[in-house]
Amino acid sequence: MKLRTLRKVIFWLFVILYFITAPIITLHALGFVFDPVSKSLVKTGIISIATEPRQADIFLNEHFHDKTPAAISGLKPGFYRVKISRKGYQDWARELEVRQEEVSRIEHILLVSKELQLSKPFAYPLEAFLASDDDKYLFLIYSARNKITVLAYDVKKKKSFPVIELDTKEFQANSIEISSSIDEKRVLAGFQNGSQTNYAVSLISEDALPVFLSKLISEPISNVRFHPHDSEKLFYLSGNQIGLLDLKDRSNKINIVNSVISFEVIGDKIYCFDLNQNLFTVDLEGKRMVDLLPNPGLKKFLFGGDDFKPYLTFMTEKGTTFWLSEKGKLLMNRLPYFIDEDVKSIKLAPDAEQLVYWKGKELWLLDLQTAGKRDSFFEEGPQKKLIWRSDKRILFAQIIRQGSYVVAATNRTIELIEIKSLNEGFAPSWTIAEHWADDGLSIHLDEASGKMYWTGCYREERREACETDLFDPSLFSFSIKLKKPYRSPAQVSFS
Repeated sequence: MKLRTLRKVIFWLFVILYFITAPIITLHALGFVFDPVSKSLVKTGIISIATEPRQADIFLNEHFHDKTPAAISGLKPGFYRVKISRKGYQDWARELEVRQEEVSRIEHILLVSKELQLSKPFAYPLEAFLASDDDKYLFLIYSARNKITVLAYDVKKKKSFPVIELDTKEFQANSIEISSSIDEKRVLAGFQNGSQTNYAVSLISEDALPVFLSKLISEPISNVRFHPHDSEKLFYLSGNQIGLLDLKDRSNKINIVNSVISFEVIGDKIYCFDLNQNLFTVDLEGKRMVDLLPNPGLKKFLFGGDDFKPYLTFMTEKGTTFWLSEKGKLLMNRLPYFIDEDVKSIKLAPDAEQLVYWKGKELWLLDLQTAGKRDSFFEEGPQKKLIWRSDKRILFAQIIRQGSYVVAATNRTIELIEIKSLNEGFAPSWTIAEHWADDGLSIHLDEASGKMYWTGCYREERREACETDLFDPSLFSFSIKLKKPYRSPAQVSFS
């Protein structure tokens, strides 16, 4: 064959090959693949997967595809069984739907270790602990030799020192509430025994000299709260009167409001319940009173008879306020007002966009982002959903990882519950740790460090505190530090 003829043959072969392959390449680039079942071209979708830690194996319908993080393209529409596996970690599995021209993202997966490395950060048995508002300190409650001692544990320095000590020969206590001032310079502890509470305030320092308020105020007091702008001043309730105590000038006690049974200081306002179940606000000087529930029928519906007493109060920056009564009624200050009953406790997410509450063996999620939509005359309330049911009593829950997960503790296990992509049915869960706990369980998860602290691990019938690294915080090192929503002082019971 002549060279010229050979060139023509090769040229036309390439032309034919181009016209055959160009549409296939173009269609593939546009996301089309041939489906042999329907014998037609269908558009594809993508699954984007990221895990912590990385380099986990991705299986689609039991076939290995890639390691995380990865974006798997060219997938025909339909449901895929996705499994994530990594040595030393519990498997993550989910059925995921792939849709045409869409990216299905599961980029929040937190893999749980099969065996967490536990350490004992404290050499002595603790009754309980509570975290300060900015998570800088853990306030440890230690009981021994007729004394209850509150120690401040600096989380970063890993150092503890006593700040308040109560002699139980003079005052028996079965529970304690703790709060810190807004500048984190002072701590307030209320030792409770039935209807009586003995309050002490102290600087958070190694040379702390606590002051018991009973030595400054002769009448029984309750509901003690720090002034929102001055840690030297305390609001308190005595004989249905709200007073203001100046720690610098201890003889200076000012009466603020009368006929009050309970109050909270939120921002620059004092929220008060009075003897007639009225709910109103005043400023920090007791002036400019505003009735929050002027409708008598609504007031009766919410608070019922004379037995309503707020146990916990939470408030978001958007002004949504929640009250939990001592008898378990959960209310809010906007429609639908009544949320649920028989509630044991509630916990707001740091961004105040979600709330979890638990009752018995049920864990509920309240989505506050859905509240406030006015598609009709009535305001739409937050959507609530039963997300998890345990076979054991739930003692604690906390939303973490920007609303992706909940850490929940029962009296036997600590669970990680995924809620980020929750649609129908219960959220999947993984057991983090097993323990033996009672109602005095304390648990705290510090998202800045990824560490989790909890009590309830028993050895020789001693309640001990454990510490573990639950996740690596480095991926979220540049996340915005959100101001925590207001909450009533945390409270724990102990033996």
